[in-house]
Amino acid sequence: MAILLDALWQYLAEGDFLGFVIACYTSRIGQGFYGIVMLMIFGVLYNRTKSVALCGIVWLLTGSLMIAAMPLISPIAVILVTFGLAGIIYDLLEARYR
Repeated sequence: MAILLDALWQYLAEGDFLGFVIACYTSRIGQGFYGIVMLMIFGVLYNRTKSVALCGIVWLLTGSLMIAAMPLISPIAVILVTFGLAGIIYDLLEARYR
């Protein structure tokens, strides 16, 4: 006899507590969860380094890795790649016209 469980309860039944917590957030706000996590990480990175170029390079690398590794959240990855290129171009132009 099969026990029918909701998708969230399935994580708990398997003992995957981290998957359960992430599934709770992603089932409500979707891909925005990954965007919020990235915003927190890159906010700390920028506050520590005060470098838009470094953040742009990390955005570009992270977005490229996410496109290849997690195609499900590729819209967030495309936004990261776009912000990475824009950040690098901004830093180059700002240094030129200062």
